[in-house]
Amino acid sequence: MRNAQRYYLTVWRGFLYLLLPLILATIACQFPGIGGDASLQQTNVALGIQQTMNAINDATLQAQLTQVVVVNPTVPQQNVQATLDAQATAIALDFTQTAAPAASETPTQIIGPPSTTEVALEEIPILEWKMFFWVTLNSGCYIDNAGCWRMNDDYRKNANREDVTMVSKNPVRIDPAWPKPYLVFWHKYDFEKAARVDLQVNGTWITIKNYRENETTSRWIRETFNLEDYKGKEVVVRFLATSYPLASQWYVNDVRVVPNYSP
Repeated sequence: MRNAQRYYLTVWRGFLYLLLPLILATIACQFPGIGGDASLQQTNVALGIQQTMNAINDATLQAQLTQVVVVNPTVPQQNVQATLDAQATAIALDFTQTAAPAASETPTQIIGPPSTTEVALEEIPILEWKMFFWVTLNSGCYIDNAGCWRMNDDYRKNANREDVTMVSKNPVRIDPAWPKPYLVFWHKYDFEKAARVDLQVNGTWITIKNYRENETTSRWIRETFNLEDYKGKEVVVRFLATSYPLASQWYVNDVRVVPNYSP
């Protein structure tokens, strides 16, 4: 009787090992989405092998315990069941440890590109000027404490008849990253002769606004000039009025470059 049981156990184990290649092929086909990732495919196949081996060991244990019961009917049934439960717990624990990734296999953290540095959008006031027959005012301006100047109309001091000018001392670089760079200022005027606002761009003077003879306004108005064409370049600002006969009036207040102008 014992030899017969041993024979059937041997046949059962051999049958399971013959099925192992077919089981592994089936496992490989169950992961079509990872065909391009060799490491993932190997990991899943390894897990499949472990599962298969655990199943074979479980079946073998079942056959062995069955043989014990057949050969020795005096073995209590509850002892057989307890042995099976303990073996199942051991198999489950072994599979969990196998499936858990090793510490060295922790996925590498993907770090994105560094955040772009924010562009400074603070307005740049222009306060320092080289003045020829202009004077600084401390009161009577549209915006207090923002820089205010008035053209000096004392023509008796201007016998050489040169143009009356106010030129910014320090150039301002127009950053290419500025969204809407503008030159902005407040002024009021009463021109007897022509006047204009100029920009010096990389050493060359460019007129951005002409005022006609006898053009006048008695109230403060805001002027805005688009500087997008000068991105990446340095600009100098100049206010110029024809000097003879010097009877014009011109007040200028709060001159600044605004990186992102919004009306």
